[in-house]
Amino acid sequence: MKKYYIKIIGLCLCLSIFAAVISGCGNGNKALKTDTARYSEYTGENTAEENSTVQNKRFMLLWNNEFKQVVITDRENGAVYSTMPTDAMKTEYDSEGFKIKNNPVIESPIIVYYNDLTTLSETDIYASDAIENDGVYAETLENGIKVTYDFYDKKISVPVYYRIFEDRFEIAVEPKEIKDDGENRVTAVALAPFLCSLKNDGDGYFLLPDGCGSIVKPKTVSLIGEQGAARVYGDDLTVSSYSLSSYKKGMNMPVFGFTDGEKGLFSIISSSEEQASLCWNIGSENTKYSSVYPMFRIRGYDYTSKPKNFLSTLPQVPIFSDSINTEPLKISYYPLYGEKANYNGMAEFYREYLVKAGKLTEKEFSDIALDIRVLGGLEKKAFTAGLPHTELSVLTSVNEIGEIVKYLSDKTGLKFNVTLEGFGKSGLDIGSVGGGFKIAGKFGSKKDIAALKSLCDKNGVGLYISYDLIRFKKNGSGFSSLKDAALLPDQQIFYNRTFNNVTRNRNSEKYLLLARNRITDVIEKATETAANYGFDGINIGTLSNTSYSDYRNAETGICAGMGSQVSETIQKANNKVHIAASNPNIYAAYSSNYITDAPLFSSGYDMTSEEIPFYQMVMRGYVQMSCESFNLANDSDKAFLKCVETGMIPSYTFSYRYNSSVITSEFSALSVSKFDGLKDETVNTAKKTEKLLKNLGNTKIKSYEIVNDELRITRFDNGMTVAVNYSDNSVLFESAEIKPKSFYVWGE
Repeated sequence: MKKYYIKIIGLCLCLSIFAAVISGCGNGNKALKTDTARYSEYTGENTAEENSTVQNKRFMLLWNNEFKQVVITDRENGAVYSTMPTDAMKTEYDSEGFKIKNNPVIESPIIVYYNDLTTLSETDIYASDAIENDGVYAETLENGIKVTYDFYDKKISVPVYYRIFEDRFEIAVEPKEIKDDGENRVTAVALAPFLCSLKNDGDGYFLLPDGCGSIVKPKTVSLIGEQGAARVYGDDLTVSSYSLSSYKKGMNMPVFGFTDGEKGLFSIISSSEEQASLCWNIGSENTKYSSVYPMFRIRGYDYTSKPKNFLSTLPQVPIFSDSINTEPLKISYYPLYGEKANYNGMAEFYREYLVKAGKLTEKEFSDIALDIRVLGGLEKKAFTAGLPHTELSVLTSVNEIGEIVKYLSDKTGLKFNVTLEGFGKSGLDIGSVGGGFKIAGKFGSKKDIAALKSLCDKNGVGLYISYDLIRFKKNGSGFSSLKDAALLPDQQIFYNRTFNNVTRNRNSEKYLLLARNRITDVIEKATETAANYGFDGINIGTLSNTSYSDYRNAETGICAGMGSQVSETIQKANNKVHIAASNPNIYAAYSSNYITDAPLFSSGYDMTSEEIPFYQMVMRGYVQMSCESFNLANDSDKAFLKCVETGMIPSYTFSYRYNSSVITSEFSALSVSKFDGLKDETVNTAKKTEKLLKNLGNTKIKSYEIVNDELRITRFDNGMTVAVNYSDNSVLFESAEIKPKSFYVWGE
């Protein structure tokens, strides 16, 4: 019995060691994983004297000990910025002599989020709690101040660094310095929620990089106002989704800003941007102020079904990672004044910022006048001898692409780009990585592809192929579902699902995300295959606009490093074939040779006052752009005008045949893509914009003006001006009559 007991202990020990080895092999550097420090009661003192200051040639930073706030003054013109609205830092009394108190929210320089184990939910606490309970400690630094917010009732403390430089001031947090008790574990931190704020119903507005760009005015809405948040670079795909939410464009740049008309701040999330969300609190009667600010996640998470008999209104609860992101959380604030304190000044500043950083460089422009995407096919259910299976249904063959190319070339006489999408072994459906990096035989032979390439070369048509490089559900092309799939925080393989656009429910089929450490390999595979087929370039598709986590490695959790990883990989691949990016986040946009599907619209959030082409104002003149497909837009006429106002290349998506089975699938847009019904419109569009595009070339946008609800004016740096009339009536501008839903050009 004793020997048997010893054997059992030995077996358990071996299994434990084996499990540890297996879990360690999954990431290769498990030792790098770090958790928050453990909390101990803060025993320090306020070393910053009351109203003490730190200053340089440009800025003066003051510690307001009465309100426990940081106040920064621009010494060049006296403009003041503070972690709470400056006009709220006044002692006022009501008619009965009682001191009027501010809403505690606006006095909170940070918001801390933690995992509440009693409710199995993420809960927030405001810095006003620490201020009220004398839990704020300030320490002067050489170029700023360090303020520790101690929430001792929750056993949480967070130090925040406020620093001044010659051209900016910064707010930062070092995640490794955050402390908690291991139970109320800190999950996220929002910084300076009222630094970029405006009094409700006053002048000014906020800038958000939502889709093409949006302007938000601080109009009073209700007691609580419009509150929301959106992830920079899009939602983390490695977080389970249980329902299809309304379509969102995404925040494709890590920036935001505000102006009151005289002064403003342009804010760049300069570190940990992949972990950031842009949050807004607009039009609340309770706070009397509106604001926009960033929130950073320091701990990864996923959702799971709530435990049985657990009291919660939510069907799923979050499960958080044991480790944290250790990269600093940092925002840089750049003051803007006078004629620069507006969205034009912000676009100009960000463009120059990217140029100075060596990220945005002028790429070669070709004289193409149209961008075409052709859809290959998709899998459909079939039965053989009563047995269910799937088979590839062809929507467009390679030879039919040739017919499309010949028709458009003959009718327009113009050059254009054609991109093949969904021509792999599984068509548009998710199969092996990159569709197997092979054009399925059902679409055509290698001889057919060679003939298509010859036809394109003869007519000056660029030929691209699009690959889904990150989603897969089958082994193949050197990628394995066991070895090469992204992992959850618990080191389990993550499975995602597609959704039905009609029922908005999850489909039964699951798919995987490619491990982040294979991204370089997959792009190399795609470029090599495309070059062998003779294509001019590839479109990296979902990789352009997707951000996701992979806990296989500590440094890729919470989407960390996604931007630099994709950017560096694209730049290396550019040497083999041209790289096109679809609706790309900024890091993919400035790294690629060509941008497709550049956003024409914003997400249409309720708080949005105006849409502006901020994306195009930053990028135009550096990377050639085509816009979203007109035939897939909700309002194709408006999409056309939005394309014209910034001089983008018009775009359409085609399929040669129609398949009724796609109506209820995630590819329901195919019902409006049949070439035969769009060919005349496409030719007319190309002819309408031909002269404009040729004369604009690679010019940059100098300014964009919203004249009124109907009229928009874009001025370019070569002296050309484009006026667009969105109304149903003619409009006069500078002695020119602009017809309804049309445009007028000066300086051609």
